[in-house]
Amino acid sequence: MNRLALEVPANLRLALHRTLSPTLQRALFAGLLLCACGDDDAAMASDAGEKDASPRAGTGGTIRRPDAQVTARDPVTDCDPTEPVPCAAGQTCRPVIRRAAGEELFSLLFGCVEDSGGRARGAPCNPWGGGLAPYRAEGLDDELYVDPCDEGLYCASHPDVRGAFSCQDSCPLGTCASSDQQCLGDNAVEAVCRDIDHCDPLTGGGCPAGRTCYLELNEPGTRALTICLPTPVAPLADGTACRTFADCLPGSSCWGPPRLPPSRWTQETVLCRPACSTTVAAPEGALDDAGSEEDGGVPGTCSGGTACRALSASGLEIELLPDGFGQCE
Repeated sequence: MNRLALEVPANLRLALHRTLSPTLQRALFAGLLLCACGDDDAAMASDAGEKDASPRAGTGGTIRRPDAQVTARDPVTDCDPTEPVPCAAGQTCRPVIRRAAGEELFSLLFGCVEDSGGRARGAPCNPWGGGLAPYRAEGLDDELYVDPCDEGLYCASHPDVRGAFSCQDSCPLGTCASSDQQCLGDNAVEAVCRDIDHCDPLTGGGCPAGRTCYLELNEPGTRALTICLPTPVAPLADGTACRTFADCLPGSSCWGPPRLPPSRWTQETVLCRPACSTTVAAPEGALDDAGSEEDGGVPGTCSGGTACRALSASGLEIELLPDGFGQCE
C-alpha cells in the first residue's frame, strides 16, 4: 500500500465497515443511548473534536488539522467544498494531505489549491499521485499532496476491480443526487457515491463470489439498503452483539430491533439477526422453547423461540427489500 495513505493519522479515520459505522453511531447518539464506556469510536470522535461520531455531520464535516495555525500567509487554507465560493479566485477546494516539518503523520483535509484541473470522472488514478509530485506554492513549507481528480471527485478504490482506483463523485455531506446510490467512505473527505447493490439478503442472491448480501442503513438512517460485502472469515453467531453490518453469518445482518426506528436502538440491542419472511408460514413447533430446531429447514422462517418481525414496522423506507422482509426476534 502507498506509504502516504498509511501515514494519514489513525485518529482522523472513522471506518464505515471496519468499526461501528457512522450511521449506526448516529442512530445511537440520536437516542442519547451511546455511552462512553471505553468505546474506540467514541474516543476517536472526541479526538477529532466532533459532536457526532460521523465526520459527515453538520455542514461539510471537514476534517481539520489538530495543530492547524492558519494565518493570512498560509498559501493553502482549509475550505468547505459545500460552500458556494469556498476558495479565492483561481483556486479550487480539493482533498489534500499535509505534513509539517518534524511531524511523522499527514493530516487529511480539504484545502484551497491552484485550479489546474484534474482527472475526469471514471478515469483511473493513483492516490495522491503516488507521492511523486508534492504541491508547490510560495510560502508553503509543509509537505503537501493534492488528490489527482478534478473538483467534486475523489480518487477512491474501484468498486469492481481489486487494487485499482478511479475518480468518483465526492459526497462530503453524506448524500448523493441519485436515489440508486449511497455515500460510502471513511470520512467526509474520502466519501464517494457508489451504486446500491440490489441483492437479496434473504436468499443471498445478487452478489459475486466471496461476497454476501447484508442490510445497511443510508447515511441519514431513514432507508434500509442492501449491500454486497466480503463474507467474513469468522462470522458472529446469531444473537451476538456486533459492530459492523457484515459481522454476521450469511443470511443474517447486524441490526437493531426490527420493529423500532434506528433512533431507538442501543448498543445492547444491535445484534446479528437472521433474515426471514412474514409471507412464509412458520412450520409447526417453530416457536417452541429456545434451542428448538423444528423449523424443517424452511427458508425464511424462524426457530429457537423466535418469530419473524416485519421490518416495515420500523418506519424505514424498505422498497429495496423483498415483500414481507423481516428479522427473527
